[in-house]
Amino acid sequence: MERENEARRRYLIRTRQGSAVGEKHRDYWSEDEVRVLKEMFANGIEIGKIAYTLGRGERSVIKKINDLSLFEPVYHKHERSEEDCRCLCGSCGKKNRCQYRQGNSRNGNK
Repeated sequence: MERENEARRRYLIRTRQGSAVGEKHRDYWSEDEVRVLKEMFANGIEIGKIAYTLGRGERSVIKKINDLSLFEPVYHKHERSEEDCRCLCGSCGKKNRCQYRQGNSRNGNK
């Protein structure tokens, strides 16, 4: 186990420094490799271990994960409260979308 960890560590150092490439560098991904990648990624295995297991570089693994849309994007939607509304007309009822609110660059207010 310790030998495997040391071998993996050396492999990752060499590939990160560019002094070595994965054994399957520039090869197409087989269906079996994609299946293994999906399983390992779903199980929370670190990218370096996935790369070492598949004989690929970390960048290649990350690119494939992106290509397969395995990352779930995180969106943070900021909702303004009514206290944040700086509407200058006071009668439109659009709250934060009023064209006359303070800070709107369209009307020159800041």
